[in-house]
Amino acid sequence: MFGINEYRRKRKVAIEIEMRNYREAILTEIEALKNKKFEIRNELQDFKIKAQDEIALLARQCAVEKGQHEHTFHSTREKLGIELANLEAKKEMFENDAITYKRLLAEKDKEIERLNNICSELIKTIKFTLTVER
Repeated sequence: MFGINEYRRKRKVAIEIEMRNYREAILTEIEALKNKKFEIRNELQDFKIKAQDEIALLARQCAVEKGQHEHTFHSTREKLGIELANLEAKKEMFENDAITYKRLLAEKDKEIERLNNICSELIKTIKFTLTVER
């Protein structure tokens, strides 16, 4: 019996040593995983900071470009509005000129008709005078 107890005791010690080695290996692996987790968190935090900086930079660039496009849009719109107003003024002027020219043309025709009548009367008077004097 003495041999079996000695065997069990040695076996128990061997198992305890093996268990301690496994436990230490597991604890070492857990510590390594904790360190890896810490490194990944740091990398993630650095990435977030860089990404936020890039996003902020892009937001500023977008705001500047938006301002430039809005300025261009409004100045172009203003120029086109001025040009449209000028064209409308010219159109109104031409319409007024057309009305004036039509009126002048009608008056010219009346004046020509009046002058023709005067000429006809003068011709008749001259013919009558010529015939009477002869």
